[in-house]
Amino acid sequence: MEFSKTESSADGATFVSSHGRHDDDRFFMDNAFVVILIENVFFRLPVNKLQKVSEFFEKEIACPLTSESPGFCRENPMDLTKDASAAEFRILLNLIFANDVDNRNPEYSCGDKEWLVVLKLASTWNIPSYRDMAIKYLRPSLIDGRQLVELGRKYSVTNFVRDGYKELIRRVTTIEATDVNLLGYETIIKLFQLREADLRRRHAHNYVGPEMDIERAFAEELGGLTLRETILSSKR
Repeated sequence: MEFSKTESSADGATFVSSHGRHDDDRFFMDNAFVVILIENVFFRLPVNKLQKVSEFFEKEIACPLTSESPGFCRENPMDLTKDASAAEFRILLNLIFANDVDNRNPEYSCGDKEWLVVLKLASTWNIPSYRDMAIKYLRPSLIDGRQLVELGRKYSVTNFVRDGYKELIRRVTTIEATDVNLLGYETIIKLFQLREADLRRRHAHNYVGPEMDIERAFAEELGGLTLRETILSSKR
């Protein structure tokens, strides 16, 4: 029986026979695997699964893999040690492959520590679905303004930064000297100014909160974060 190639994808070629037989879109699985080295640990993983969730892996894993391609074997692995530890990578893989292994909901298998790792790696390797999941589950437990700003800046989560500034403006205790090293002098000065303005207006009958002041004072920073976040959150 002869098959004709009709299209190519990250999962390999799709074929249609003269009798109308064709590859199933979901369950005709590629058997190509990539070997990834992190620290001193080898991981052997299906190429199609990684490329499906991550633009980074789609670009970095050669298709088809040859003996010259990083990731072909243990002697020539794809080395990602600079991006993650082996323990961090396992956390991400537990999410990516959770439903494949035991049909469990991966969202209930992580605590805050694991979600922080997922946010880090999903931002580094452009995995929008897991990045969005991490942001969703982390936000309720993040109540410290400094931590919100720090994480928001580091991983381009605009609303973390907005909420962090709001918390710092509204908190009962004053902004501390130690915050300068984390947030920077320019930010601290703006926050002091917004805090004083907010305190003066807080008892007015038409008081609406510091949100608009935050948008004006930090327009450049928030605009830059939003742009980067749009790129990182692009759905595959």
